Amino acid sequence: MLEEDSEAENEQLGLPDHRFPMRESEIADIRYKSWDNQDRIGELEATVESQRERIEKLEIRVDAMERLYHGESVPFE
Repeated sequence: MLEEDSEAENEQLGLPDHRFPMRESEIADIRYKSWDNQDRIGELEATVESQRERIEKLEIRVDAMERLYHGESVPFE
């Protein structure tokens, strides 16, 4: 049962059948894809953080505009 689950998971992940030895080129390809994916994850995390900062700045501007609309004074930064 456990072996069947493992085989199904490997197939779902696109990994070769573990019952047959992998060639060095297959191992290198998997490692490269892993490193490439880690780089991409890092880029996406940086993009998310950048977008969060942008959203925070926009929220501050919207708040200031709403306060001006209602006749309140808004300090300029």
